[in-house]
Amino acid sequence: MPDLEAITRDYLAAFDARDMDRCLSFFNEDATIDFQNVEYEGTESIREWHDERFKANLRLNKIENVKVKGNTVSVDAVASSDRLSAWKIGSLKSRIEAKFEGDKIQEAKLSARITSMFNLIRAGE
Repeated sequence: MPDLEAITRDYLAAFDARDMDRCLSFFNEDATIDFQNVEYEGTESIREWHDERFKANLRLNKIENVKVKGNTVSVDAVASSDRLSAWKIGSLKSRIEAKFEGDKIQEAKLSARITSMFNLIRAGE
């Protein structure tokens, strides 16, 4: 069994470095990313997703927790972006769930971890 936590951390480092080719190397050709209820499927669509996130200056400012259970990795992180800043939100607690086939990501879902809208607004202050 591959070390999925190490692979995930390597992907996050590639994402932080804005290394598109390296980021794409972590995904199967028919992989999917679910982001804000929009599904990106296949290499070209996943490339577009990364390009959009890079242009929005999406950053994972803090990795709070990484858990591996079977072939699934969950990452709790704190994210920021220019788009969030435009909404006066300084940062957002987020979760990434990635399902692997071997050492490649087959499915990834990114979502917010919000307890309430008031906490979200307060976090932006």
